[in-house]
Amino acid sequence: MEFPRPHGQIVMENLSLISELQVGSGQASHYLFHRRVWDHVGCVVDLGCGTWDWSRCFLGEKRVIGCDPAEKEIPDGAELFRGFIGNFCGQINYLDGNQNRVSGLRKGESVAEIITLKELIRQFDLPPISLLKMNIEGMEYDLLIHLQEPIADQIVVSFHDYPISGISNRRATKAVLDYLSEWYDWVATSKQWGWYVLLRKI
Repeated sequence: MEFPRPHGQIVMENLSLISELQVGSGQASHYLFHRRVWDHVGCVVDLGCGTWDWSRCFLGEKRVIGCDPAEKEIPDGAELFRGFIGNFCGQINYLDGNQNRVSGLRKGESVAEIITLKELIRQFDLPPISLLKMNIEGMEYDLLIHLQEPIADQIVVSFHDYPISGISNRRATKAVLDYLSEWYDWVATSKQWGWYVLLRKI
């Protein structure tokens, strides 16, 4: 399967990695992933799958599991866990606002289930994860810094450290990237929206 060459705002920390990126469902820098996903025998897990815009290009090609407490639709070829992924199993109160801005960090009156990645893998009987995409409104920090082993062949994540997100803490992003660099090479693909591609070292 061929995709157009990547374009958009590319931050060239890792030139060799950038040359292997492809554009997925959309035509923006945050839709980039590494082409190795097509050869990796595994599934795609989309955390923050609202509207399925990011992972749509994998439907029918890879097994796709989305996780989002506000998502109502399940397109053909996808599976949905209607809740959050975090570092414990239970329930969480959250603010049910704009579907694309749902976060367990914003406390509200809505209640959703929260489970760990390992529990998601168990419940859905998942094969190895080819690609883990994360757009989870600030919850990515706690989830990634507590990984005890590589969880996916590649991770595509939006770190919500830009001012409009309300977090604006680049030091937290650097700490997570430094921690993950034992297992992953990484490249920033959009500094405006905090998107990064992390690829498992071989």
